[in-house]
Amino acid sequence: MANTKRNANTPENKENTKKTETPYDPWADTVSIKIPKDRNKKEDVTVSINDKSFLIQRGVEVDVPRPVYDALVDQERAIEERDAYIEENASE
Repeated sequence: MANTKRNANTPENKENTKKTETPYDPWADTVSIKIPKDRNKKEDVTVSINDKSFLIQRGVEVDVPRPVYDALVDQERAIEERDAYIEENASE
């Protein structure tokens, strides 16, 4: 009987490798942001997601987890949509 080695690139071995990969953790993924200071807005920005809260200082570049960045982007988009709606309906 011949002694055969199993090729590491066989489909069974690839499947086993995929099962042991760690899942993506968005909280471990960070994004560098800088929230500008403004004449009207000088206070720090608080972002709360589920049971986690973050206090972000204006005017300082900081690293925040991806969900915090996404929440800030969503907030800015909502403000822009609100302002556009108000502008469109101001003449009525």
